[in-house]
Amino acid sequence: MSGHDRPPNISQKCPVPDIINTATRRGIGSNGHQTEEFCSVIGIMHIGKGMNANALHRSLGSVAFIALARTALYVVKDPDDPEARVLVNHKNNLSKKAFPLCYSIQENEQKQPYIKWLGVSTYSNEVLLQPLQPTKVQSEKMQDILVVIRASSEAMSVREIAEAIGLDIEDEKEYSALRQRLKRKVEQDVLWKPARNMYTYVGNPRYAKCEERGA
Repeated sequence: MSGHDRPPNISQKCPVPDIINTATRRGIGSNGHQTEEFCSVIGIMHIGKGMNANALHRSLGSVAFIALARTALYVVKDPDDPEARVLVNHKNNLSKKAFPLCYSIQENEQKQPYIKWLGVSTYSNEVLLQPLQPTKVQSEKMQDILVVIRASSEAMSVREIAEAIGLDIEDEKEYSALRQRLKRKVEQDVLWKPARNMYTYVGNPRYAKCEERGA
């Protein structure tokens, strides 16, 4: 939308009509009746550093753009992994909101980038989109988990890991979040899973042969 003003609200000058016209084409068909053709329009915006609790109002540029959209997807940092991101469906006027999905950018042997999906995030949309993300606290929690696992020469169960880091195993939400974090670390080749619900660090010589046979 180069050349257009980007005021803060829809009541001021804004190229919204241009967007609608671009997505809609009207004409006369061969039968003489009026026809309409539609296409989807994808817009990319950046989030500012404002402290507004509603992420929709932290988008840079005119709020008219985000107000016009039927669906809004946000990309934010993964609190558990600084190299990963989370795709958050914050606005959806077409159907039920989708679960937040974690992903990372990988490279194949030809150095071509591709997206590796890492599963559903253990955090809610509200937590992921709040102005101050819990990245530092959650990263430290993940580091505590890895320290406990690396200190043990034997593979540990989820319950053993939970008890070692002082997690309340009766808290189903926290216990489920721990399982998800461990699963994702296996997918990221940070941990090995030599048996069902058992985890150890990558390179543990006790389980190296098992890992080679499973490769």
